[in-house]
Amino acid sequence: MTAFPAPIWRQITTDAPYAWHIREGIAESPVHRAADLAVADAKLNAFLDALRIGLVSGLSIDDSVLAFEDPGSVFITATLGFTLGRDDLLDRACEALAERGDYPGEFHAAVSWLGLRSEQVSRLVDHANGEVRQAAVATFASAPDEHWFADTDPAVHVRMLDWIGHRRSHAHGHVVRRAYAQEPSDGDEAAQRLRFAALRAGVLLGDNDAYVALSSELSNEDPNLLQTVELLVRFGAPTYRSMLLDTLSSDDFSPRVRAHAYGASGLPAHVPQLLALMEDPEYARVAGQAFCTITGADITADDLDASVEPDWEDTVNVGGDPQYSDVEELLAMPHTESVVAWWASRAPDVEPQERYLVGGRLTPEHLSAVLASGTQTQRKSAAYEMAALDRDAPVPKL
Repeated sequence: MTAFPAPIWRQITTDAPYAWHIREGIAESPVHRAADLAVADAKLNAFLDALRIGLVSGLSIDDSVLAFEDPGSVFITATLGFTLGRDDLLDRACEALAERGDYPGEFHAAVSWLGLRSEQVSRLVDHANGEVRQAAVATFASAPDEHWFADTDPAVHVRMLDWIGHRRSHAHGHVVRRAYAQEPSDGDEAAQRLRFAALRAGVLLGDNDAYVALSSELSNEDPNLLQTVELLVRFGAPTYRSMLLDTLSSDDFSPRVRAHAYGASGLPAHVPQLLALMEDPEYARVAGQAFCTITGADITADDLDASVEPDWEDTVNVGGDPQYSDVEELLAMPHTESVVAWWASRAPDVEPQERYLVGGRLTPEHLSAVLASGTQTQRKSAAYEMAALDRDAPVPKL
């Protein structure tokens, strides 16, 4: 006897990939918190448990999942392949990565989700598919084998550089320096991603040359610009940080970038600039988010949001800013007068030139609290700040 009636099994197999999709949306959301992520994780685990029970009882995965047409299907199939020792499912997931280029992160997510260090993962290190290899090598906590660095696939190199940076593996600093010393040619997107990963790893390792190189190549057209700003502001010495903020204040960069930089700086001295940006409906949401990043305000919970918002289409990237992201739709529209009044009652209690994150000074205790209960955006900032306090400790994983 099978574990589930056919209609229920069909629903489980078709809904499970969507549960992963929802979970990933929450993980990248600027408004959801660790508690929201925990709920999404529990729901996804419940689907995975049901799928395992069903497969062990003799049921099979719905063809719609194995068609890999929906986000989450590679993750679900690979996860079941690993946990049940089903090489047929694992091979189908690997084949999907070779056929489709839009779900590469799902295989890595499956390996990371299970925390695998098994022979199954070890044998994938030499898989013919570069996306599979880069997922496998990124999961190992021990020092990577040197032959992995000889892999010619840029995706594998990027994962290895991420591993080096997040683990703060100073022993592999020469690998990072060699990678960022290679200038990519115009139009070579894979090489550009590789060099950015190398420079990012260098900054995490405290390599001043990497910091200078990254800060000297800022462009409002760069798709990695906001990540770069976050990294440079949070890991830079005060003098570098001040110079960087001056550079980003020029007309060469959009107000979105300035708002992001002010928020990352943590300096209450920049609140007036953020309040001014809130007067422009196109930038009000990102300015409000940056304000909250510094002060700990909550636009919605503290009743600081606009009672009547402008038409969405009149505020969405009117100027064609390449730094616009559709996640802004999730952010609350601040009511500037209310925010000004809220800040006026609290500004006397802070030091304008001291850095804050979510209303608190950058102490290990406060950063740990933000990491535990802040929004996903705030938690990522706290992880960086904790890493900046201890340049040898691994960057906290979220």
